[in-house]
Amino acid sequence: KTAEPYVEEILQTLRPEKITVAGYSHGGALATLCYEYIWFHHPGLHPHLRGMGFGAPRVVSCPAGCDALAARWANYTVVRNLDDIVTHLPPKFMGYRHVGRLWEIGKKGRYTSFDAHRPENYISSLMALSPDEAAQFHA
Repeated sequence: KTAEPYVEEILQTLRPEKITVAGYSHGGALATLCYEYIWFHHPGLHPHLRGMGFGAPRVVSCPAGCDALAARWANYTVVRNLDDIVTHLPPKFMGYRHVGRLWEIGKKGRYTSFDAHRPENYISSLMALSPDEAAQFHA
């Protein structure tokens, strides 16, 4: 909520035609909330809004009815390094879910659950993608 006035000021001042929100870890959670804010308050930007959360925790709680919101999150991707503990919190049993497309990278067991969250290990996992794997991301 504290970021909303800043997002609104940027939208009003710059009047962007296209928007991509992105963040890592806590910033990935904020990117999710920023995307939601823009979607809700600026419907004219829907076709031009994209988002990505790298290593982001789950921030949306919807034990029932998440499927009804699927179209809203069609242009949002959560990138999760396998074994990254942060991306598994808060737990699903509490109703929290990742929204949009979940793209898992890395190899299971390559890192500990804490090391998998390090930004340099996200970069390493992204750099190790084959051209075919990278192409799937753009699909």
